[in-house]
Amino acid sequence: SRYAVQRSGNVFMAFNNK
Repeated sequence: SRYAVQRSGNVFMAFNNK
């Protein structure tokens, strides 16, 4: 569960970074 959240956060951060 925690792993999935961290993965989703990473994708969101990368998208937000763009």
